Amino acid sequence: MSELTRGQKAKLADLTASQDIEVGVGITAPDGMVIDVSCFGVDERGQLSDERYFIFYNQKASPEGALVALGRHGGDHERFRVDLSRLPATIQRLVFTATIDGDETMAHIQSGYLRLLDPGSGKEVARFSFAGQDFQTERATIMAEIYYKNEWRIGAVGQGFHGGLSALLAHFGGQEAEAGAAPAPVPPPSSSGQPTARLESAPAAPVAPAAPAFPPAPSPLATRETPPPPLIVVPGASSPQALEHRLTHQAPGVLALAMTADLSLRSVGLTGHRARVALCLNISSSMQPLYASGKIQRFIERLLALACHFDDDGVVDMFLFARDAHIGNELSLDTFDGYTTRIFYHYDLEGGANYGKVMQAVRSFYFPLPQGTERQEPISARLPVYAMFLTDGATIDERLTRHQLQQSSYEPIFWQFLALGKSKKDVRTRGIRGFIERMVSASDFRFLEELDTMEGRYVDNANFFSTEDLQSISDKELFDLLMGEYPSWVQKARQMGLLDAASPLPRLPKTAAFQVGDGADDAGLHPFRSGNYSPHDLVVYFGMADDRSDITSGFRFTNLPVPEGAIITRAYLEFTADGPVSDELSLTIYGEASGNPKNFATHPPDTRPLTTASVPWTVTEEWRSGEIRRSPDLQVIVQELVNRPDWSPGNAMVFLVRNGGKGASVGVPGQAQVLRPRRRGVAAFDRNPAEAARLVLKFS
Repeated sequence: MSELTRGQKAKLADLTASQDIEVGVGITAPDGMVIDVSCFGVDERGQLSDERYFIFYNQKASPEGALVALGRHGGDHERFRVDLSRLPATIQRLVFTATIDGDETMAHIQSGYLRLLDPGSGKEVARFSFAGQDFQTERATIMAEIYYKNEWRIGAVGQGFHGGLSALLAHFGGQEAEAGAAPAPVPPPSSSGQPTARLESAPAAPVAPAAPAFPPAPSPLATRETPPPPLIVVPGASSPQALEHRLTHQAPGVLALAMTADLSLRSVGLTGHRARVALCLNISSSMQPLYASGKIQRFIERLLALACHFDDDGVVDMFLFARDAHIGNELSLDTFDGYTTRIFYHYDLEGGANYGKVMQAVRSFYFPLPQGTERQEPISARLPVYAMFLTDGATIDERLTRHQLQQSSYEPIFWQFLALGKSKKDVRTRGIRGFIERMVSASDFRFLEELDTMEGRYVDNANFFSTEDLQSISDKELFDLLMGEYPSWVQKARQMGLLDAASPLPRLPKTAAFQVGDGADDAGLHPFRSGNYSPHDLVVYFGMADDRSDITSGFRFTNLPVPEGAIITRAYLEFTADGPVSDELSLTIYGEASGNPKNFATHPPDTRPLTTASVPWTVTEEWRSGEIRRSPDLQVIVQELVNRPDWSPGNAMVFLVRNGGKGASVGVPGQAQVLRPRRRGVAAFDRNPAEAARLVLKFS
C-alpha cells in the first residue's frame, strides 16, 4: 500500500491493474459538524462543462454509471465507485472534495483520509492522510484528484478553500441554484456525450454566499468559456478609506497586512508612489513542500497587501517559471483565495529552473522589442515595474539571466530577488554564530549574490536577500526588506531618464474589458484563398498565406468609454488559440489611425491607415487549441488614439496585426525540401462569440 503525501502524484497502473476502482473518504470531526463529500468530473480545462458529472448528495450517479456515490461503506464517510473505462473522453479529471455546511472550518476536524481500493480484491492500494492542523480558516478542501495525462494518475492535493461548496462550484465553472429552487431532474444521457441541461439543485441546508468565480487556468493553459460583459469596470481604491472599506468586506485577512505595508511605504518616503507589481514565482518540483505547507500562499497574500497601496491598480501580474515560463492569471482581491491551489491543479511542477526565460517574458510583457534586437539606449515610462522574484535554487541559464539583467537596466524595471534557503544574505542568521552557520551550511545562491553586484549595467537594478523560512520573518520586516533598495533605485531611475520625473503620480486607473461583438469586426486574409479577405471566417490568421503574401488581420472594438485626455496605463489583446502550432512569427501590431473606424464588411484590414506607434510581437512558444494568448502591452498605440482630436467616448478602435516578414517558411516533416509558410490562427467571432478577441484597457 502506497502512502501519498501532499503534492505527490502516481500512475494508477503502478497501484492497480484495474480501471474499475473505489475511492473512500473518512473524516473524524466533532459532534454536530456536517461535512459533505463530492466528486467533480471536469474537462481538460478544469471546467464542469457537463454538470451531470458533479456527484454529490443530490445527484448520486453520472448518466452511464461511471461515477456512483455509494454513501457510507466499509467504515468510510463516503465511498465512490469509479469505472474509468466508461467515462466519456470529455471528462479528464475527477476531483474529490470535502466541504463544511456550517460555521466551523477545516481546522476543527481531527483527522481525515482519502484512500484508493481495488474492488476485486478489496485491497487498499493508496492512502492520503490529512488533519485539522493542515488548515486554518478554510471551509472546504480539495483532497485528491484522478486525472488523465497520457495515462490515468492520482495526485494528492490537500489544499483548502475559504468559501465552501458554492466557491468550489464557482471555481469549476458550475452554477448554483437560487435559494428555494426545486431540484432539477437529472437528464437522461445524451447519445453525443454532450451536456443536455445544467444542474440546478441546491443543498438542503443553506450554504455561504458564492465566492467570486475564479478565472480559468493561467496562460498558456487558460481558456474562456463564456463571453465577458461588454464592459467590466473595477474601481480602484481612490482613498485610504475606500481601500479599507473594500478590504474589510472583501478580504478582511489582508486588511491588517495592508496597514502594515502602508507603514513600510511611508517610512521610505513612498506614500502615494505607484508602480506595476509583478511576481516571478518558481514552480519547480523542489518547491513542492513550500506549496504544500501553505507558505507560498501566505507569501503571495503579503505581496498582494503591498500591491494594494503600491501597485497602479492593486493587481499583481503573475509569471510562473521552472524549465519554461508562463504568464499566469492576475493576482487580485478577487482571485487570491486558493491561488496556489489552482497552480497545483493546472500545472505539473517541473524540474529545473530558467531565470532568463521568465525575465525575458517580463521584459517582453512590459517593454517589448523586435526579435533579435537589443536595448542600446534607456527608455522612459510613467510607471516603473517592481518585479518580485521568488525561488529556492540555482538557474540553468546563467548566461541568459545575466544578459536579461543587463538589458533590463536600460528599462524602468527593478528586480527584487528572494531566495528560500540559507545564504550569505540570510536575514535570519546574524551575528558571529550566524556568520559561522552561513559559512558552514549556506545554500548555493552565489549566482544570485553575483547578480546583486553585477557590473556593466546602466543602473543597479536588482537587490537580493534570502531566508530559510518565510514564516520566520514578520510582516513589517518583510515589507521593509522588499523596499530595501527600491526607493534609491527610483531616485536613480529618474536621474538617468528611466522615469518621467516631470509627470505627476497617476491616479488609480479603471480596468475595462471589451470583446469583438460582431462577425464583421474581425477579419484577415485567408491563407488558402489568395487575396480573399472575409469578415465571416471561423479563424483569423497571423503570418503568411500559401502564396507567400503577408497577412494583415484586424480586430475592431466598439463603444469604448475612454474619455478625452485619459492616461492609458496598460492595454493588451487576448486571443483564443487555434492549434496546436509552434511556428515562430515576428509580428507587428498597429492601430488604425482613425477616431472612429468602420468594420471590415467593405474595407479589408490591409487598406487601413496606420498609427505612428507600433508594438513588435515575437511569438515562439507553442500554442494549443483553446488556450488564451496575450499580446504585449499596447499602451503607446491606445494613447495615440485617444489623443487624436477626433476621439470621443463611445468610439471604436481597430488593431491591425501584420506579419513582420521574418522566418517565412518551415520544412514539412519527412519532406525537408518542401517549405510552407509560417502562420498561426486565433478563433473568430463567427466560430464562437465567447472565444473572439478581447481588448483590456487600464486608464485614468
